[in-house]
Amino acid sequence: MTDHIKPLEGPSVWHGADLLRRTDWIETLAQHEIDEILAAAQAAADTGLDLFDIRKEHFPLPRLAERLAAITRKLEDGPGLLVIRGLPAASMTAAQIRYAYWGIGLHMGIPVSQSGKGELMAQVSDIGVRFGAPGARGFRSNQALPFHTDRCDYVGLLCVRNALSGGWSRIVSSPAVHNEMLRRRPDLAEALYQQFYMSWQGDEAPGSKPYYAAPIFGIRDGLFSLQLGPSYIRVAQEKWPELPRLTASQIEAMTMLQEIAAELELTAPFAIGDIQFLNNHVTMHGRTAFEDDEDPAKRRMLLRLWLSSPIGRPLPREAETLWGAVEPGQPRGGVPAKDGWWRNVLARDRTGRDGTLHLTGEHDQRGEAATS
Repeated sequence: MTDHIKPLEGPSVWHGADLLRRTDWIETLAQHEIDEILAAAQAAADTGLDLFDIRKEHFPLPRLAERLAAITRKLEDGPGLLVIRGLPAASMTAAQIRYAYWGIGLHMGIPVSQSGKGELMAQVSDIGVRFGAPGARGFRSNQALPFHTDRCDYVGLLCVRNALSGGWSRIVSSPAVHNEMLRRRPDLAEALYQQFYMSWQGDEAPGSKPYYAAPIFGIRDGLFSLQLGPSYIRVAQEKWPELPRLTASQIEAMTMLQEIAAELELTAPFAIGDIQFLNNHVTMHGRTAFEDDEDPAKRRMLLRLWLSSPIGRPLPREAETLWGAVEPGQPRGGVPAKDGWWRNVLARDRTGRDGTLHLTGEHDQRGEAATS
């Protein structure tokens, strides 16, 4: 019955223990590349443009651009995990960090909205949000996060400050988890190719239903992709009794998915200035719980970008409701913003928009922390 499901092959299939013994997923910046980034960040700031009005042409990287293109290709065709290391964030101002990060992101893809407010660079820190609250998002808490994916081709996380303890990144190869589940329980692997109903968490289009249906596992043109939001599935089951109930196989499959992911994961801390990029179609990620310093100025803070890839893979047709587009190279993904319900913020005329809507936390329009 499951003979049509085959094991996946290629560099996106890896085990965490093996990856720890390799360094090919870590890209360390040379000093001349750091200098080029800092110069480009200053040039971008000197334009006087709002951070989110900066485009690729405002952030020239004559030498580094070629390497960033190769890194993006590696993210798509390699293990789906890369860390750019060496940005001297500890000695940079809040504005320098944001301009530098934004510019690097523009050379790797198209930033898309991360919330109904149209956030383009989210501040990942604990502001007291707890799971179970209406519209709760895990990146605003200090709780451990289960393995999941984000609604974008690539997610980037830049470490500005670490927690007092914990907050380690957990990453796993989705194809490796698929293969192990197929080996142990092919019936459960098949269950994850079925439709699951998920909550939009308030991010649905005006007049649309507050939930959507999509499979967790998908393959198109021979390329695998996974989309998983465990809390969105749980909320849909709790809030809308008219939806089909999860089958026993689906429930067991979701449990085994998390268990196998924990067995195969790579767990690693961030270094200050690290920029971690993940391909959401071939990796899942989570986080260990963390404890913050009592001093607000020393609390954990990461900056997050969601990028639509110009070289991304085709996605299953069933993913179109969530992603907006499924063909390679099309701007897609993100959380549609309420102002006109648009996804690709950079394609919209932002005249008159308040730049503070694009950041989580208190920041001014130039991207500088209000407390710095």
